[in-house]
Amino acid sequence: MIYILEHALHLKTATIKSSSESDKLQYFLDRNMPLHRAPVIESFRLKLTSSRFKPENINLWVAIAVSHCLRELEILYESDPDKPIILLSSLFTCKSLAVLKLDGDILLDVPRMVSLPSLKTLKLLQSVRYLYDESLQRLLSNCPILEDLVVKLRGYGDTMQKLTVVVPSLQSLSLFIPYSHEIAEYVIETPSLKYFKLVDYSDNDHYGLIENMPYLIEAYVDCCCPDIYSLINSITYVKRLTICSVVNHFPFIISFYAILDGLVTLVFNQLEHLEVCLCTVLFSNQLVQLLNASSKLKRLDISLMDVSSFMITLIFFMGMYVTVPECLLSSLQSLNWLEYTGEPQERDIVVYILKHARHLKTATITSFESDVPKFEMIKELALSPRASTTCQLLPDELLVKILMSVPTKVAVSTSILSKRWEYLWMWLPKLEYLHRDHCSEPGCKRLQSFLDRNLPLHRAPVIETFRLESCSSHFKPENISMWVSTAVSHCLRELDILHDDTEPAKSNILPSNLFTCKSLVILKLVGEILLDVPRVVSLPSLKTLKLQSSLSLYIPYCQDIDGFVIETPNLKYFKLMDHSISDHYCLIEKMPCLIEAYLEVKLPDMKSIIGSITSVKRLAICSEAIMMLGEGFVFNQLEHLEVCFCTLFSSDRVIELLLKASSNLKRLDFSFMDVSLFVKFFFFLLG
Repeated sequence: MIYILEHALHLKTATIKSSSESDKLQYFLDRNMPLHRAPVIESFRLKLTSSRFKPENINLWVAIAVSHCLRELEILYESDPDKPIILLSSLFTCKSLAVLKLDGDILLDVPRMVSLPSLKTLKLLQSVRYLYDESLQRLLSNCPILEDLVVKLRGYGDTMQKLTVVVPSLQSLSLFIPYSHEIAEYVIETPSLKYFKLVDYSDNDHYGLIENMPYLIEAYVDCCCPDIYSLINSITYVKRLTICSVVNHFPFIISFYAILDGLVTLVFNQLEHLEVCLCTVLFSNQLVQLLNASSKLKRLDISLMDVSSFMITLIFFMGMYVTVPECLLSSLQSLNWLEYTGEPQERDIVVYILKHARHLKTATITSFESDVPKFEMIKELALSPRASTTCQLLPDELLVKILMSVPTKVAVSTSILSKRWEYLWMWLPKLEYLHRDHCSEPGCKRLQSFLDRNLPLHRAPVIETFRLESCSSHFKPENISMWVSTAVSHCLRELDILHDDTEPAKSNILPSNLFTCKSLVILKLVGEILLDVPRVVSLPSLKTLKLQSSLSLYIPYCQDIDGFVIETPNLKYFKLMDHSISDHYCLIEKMPCLIEAYLEVKLPDMKSIIGSITSVKRLAICSEAIMMLGEGFVFNQLEHLEVCFCTLFSSDRVIELLLKASSNLKRLDFSFMDVSLFVKFFFFLLG
């Protein structure tokens, strides 16, 4: 895959799979690179992952790029580790080169004549090897304006014993020493450094000398070096420090006791942000000394790497109770603890800091749900004593997320914890009020009073879910309608209502603004709910509509409707009051689970409606259209039939058809719209 631009050449072989394709690319470059016309090549990148590319050809391409005032060179060469490429000497005298990145099977043989006056960024990654120990420093000493240096030493096969980095102009240094590297010592002298990262995993005993860095702003130290304190002592000017040290060596323990005895002191006069990880059995002591040394510390971040590191934490942490670190009394404003497990040792440290940090503003404690239940953790720490009256234990946003994981009833109960928690639950985007929590009459009244008073004050801009289960008639329909209307005004996304009443739906509990809610995605209605659809309906976001168990649909006289479709296979109760006089269609799928149905319609196609509810056990019909009823339907399970006559036209035929279709009928009820119809029907039976 080849990209050729006027000022940039990016050549990659990652997508070349066959040797013939590699040969074609090499042939192309050999023929065309000498003809390249751009006076300046801003960037030349070679990513070659095939042994088909010969080192002499690669050096030829690099030499041509250098001759075009090359500014950035990046080479990744993966071939035979035993046959690395040695870069040509002309590269090390390129006066225009500003960025050099090398990775792969490259042997760095730095010539005696080196001059890179424009080089600002140098990255030597983990596969690069060095011919001599002094190769790297010879290169660095001839880069007068070098600012950014990254060195990742090779694990196996690298013979470098001594690493020297002496660069007066350097501002950023990242040094990686892998576990398997047998380094003997390293020397770092970079007086202008602002950022320093040292990752030293070598298990080989080695010596490290780091000169003071008076301009250092940020440092990251992750090492197994036994003399960790001499290393840290060289970066005491830092403003932000991240430290993760695994040390079990005897020399470290000796240096630790020397610090306890006052023989060695650490002072971070400018440190404001300290981040430490718990990955050593002596972590507590490091933390104690770092806090004592950081009188201006404003932020403390702690993360957990190894739970077993707390085996002897309490023994050493006792020293923290002798003298409270100055930063806790005067400057610390933020505490962040990641992967908190709730172990007594961890809790003691957090509680201690909360107890003594007078100026603490926020304390953010996060954990995995499997380690400690979040709500129990928050409740436990929230009740611990705190020196700061303004301290917030976790940001409000995180507390709301935690409250979302518990039932709404429990979330509301947290309002008694403190002044800050009093109204926190009002930001919950998920509200669930279930009948099992308020099934008694006093419970229903308390909930109704609570919702009437507090729901209009809810502060969440978006209510993701509003779920209400009412188990009796104690909830007034107008109140339920008001609660739903309030939820809709908060960009409601999901509404789930179970209204389980002993009487069929008589009152409408759904407000009209529900049917024009642009944010509603899910609507679930279960129970005795009268679905009175208004003239204006607009639900552009609705994706899921579930009407289960019971459905009451009312279409008024003046409603101009084209038709309706009902598909509710699990329905048990169905009430349809269709008074519309406009011509409209009706499609109702079969309801095999239906127990009770009430039909009061003016539709002429009564037969299609009856045919969809033949599994019903109790049926009430009140319709002029009943006289249009035809044959061909069977009610195998019908036991109770109630018929309301609006006219006596063909009434005898209707009764005959219904009785013939209901072989298991046990009860038959007749009702009439007025007395005259009853008298006529009575004489009809006699005659």
